[in-house]
Amino acid sequence: MVLSLFLLAGGRVVSAQGWEAGLRVRVGSAETVISLGQLGDATDGYDGFYDVPAMLSGDLEVFFKDIPRDISKRGKRSRKLRSSGVTAQGRQLWRDIRGLNSGRIQLWELQVDSPLVGEIVKISWNSGEFPAGGDVLLYDLNNRSLVKMRAVADYSFANTGSRVLRILWRPSPDKKI
Repeated sequence: MVLSLFLLAGGRVVSAQGWEAGLRVRVGSAETVISLGQLGDATDGYDGFYDVPAMLSGDLEVFFKDIPRDISKRGKRSRKLRSSGVTAQGRQLWRDIRGLNSGRIQLWELQVDSPLVGEIVKISWNSGEFPAGGDVLLYDLNNRSLVKMRAVADYSFANTGSRVLRILWRPSPDKKI
């Protein structure tokens, strides 16, 4: 039944509280779709129900870097994480859903790897999938470009082999999701 609801929702989780947006990444003939968002019953850590590990291969490897917040802390929790195979690099996710924290900024780190150097990488999205009441920004660390994701539907760059971008959800101080 859960799978049926997931498929009926077009692959996106439908919730009375929260949001999810898809990103389509393309270089040459290779294409990957990943998603990010916030839901009321998710956490900012790894949630097996919402977060989906990336299965990487081929000419395009795209994933969100999920770095556990407490990996550097000393104590039982840190040892438990290391013994479970989670390293300082964290998990690589195709789907990264965070907790719905009204008034808190969220940051996703997106990595795009491809051996098709020199080809154009295009990232596209539907700005209507982002929640009202805040800004959604894409920041390209390589060329220091800042894109307001509500204002445009895509972003392109020349592939250099590997690129890290950041997506920031910044709620307006006077509005709630």
